[in-house]
Amino acid sequence: MSADTSIGSAIFEGGLINFMIRTAFIVIFAWVINKLIDRTVRQVKKKNNSNDMLTVYIRKILNAIIYAVAAFSVLSAIVPLEGLGSAVLGATSVITVVLGLAAQETFGNFIAGFFLALGQPFSVGDLITLPDKNITGTVQEITFRHTVLHTIENTQMIIPNSLMNSAVLENKVFGQGTFTRYMKISIAYDSDMILVKKLITETVMANPLVNDLRSKEEKMQGKEPFLIRLDDFQESGLLITFPVNTTDYKDNLQASSEIRQRLLIVFKENQIEIPYPKVQVLH
Repeated sequence: MSADTSIGSAIFEGGLINFMIRTAFIVIFAWVINKLIDRTVRQVKKKNNSNDMLTVYIRKILNAIIYAVAAFSVLSAIVPLEGLGSAVLGATSVITVVLGLAAQETFGNFIAGFFLALGQPFSVGDLITLPDKNITGTVQEITFRHTVLHTIENTQMIIPNSLMNSAVLENKVFGQGTFTRYMKISIAYDSDMILVKKLITETVMANPLVNDLRSKEEKMQGKEPFLIRLDDFQESGLLITFPVNTTDYKDNLQASSEIRQRLLIVFKENQIEIPYPKVQVLH
């Protein structure tokens, strides 16, 4: 053995130079394998034109395993650590208990994330709501531990996968090309229903963000753009319900606000009363 290759042999198996060459080879090999996996996943997603959470999740698991094996291979060439494997195996029971207690929540989130990827109740890009938590946002990323949401307040919310897996979820865009919100408004009992329906229809359809879902034939036949329902006889007035359909949730928020503001104006101009509680003070 030459002096060059024997340098550091007391610490590194085969010497420092051999250790550096071996480490470089292992790192490059692991990097290439992971890149091939990433490319394969991208091609599959592009071919199927889908956002497959399970495929992405499996890719991340494979990437982590490959890098873990590479790291263990490098560490095993360090002489003081070459007994690491047998020492770890000998202390398996202790390590299992300690890690089990310390990483119970993390492991639970990992398993929950796997089931989310398997069931796919939502995908990256979907707008979801957790009603019990009053949380709404667009899914940005799904990791081993948590799901990242971008909220309508332009903030980032990190939610553990265990919560996402157990909570009641509302996916606002799942399988839909548009988004519909049903607006409710109360009017006085003596209101002219024909005039109210006319004002609501004109106000909604005048908004540029609202979609007209009628076909050409239905428009030619003069079919109403949407159904306006009288849903309830309330104590103070009549409850009217009607849909507002837009391209997405954000457009719907804006359109609904604009429609409410406009209805306040046109109802006032046409003497349509929106009832509200009144308190009469007697002297």
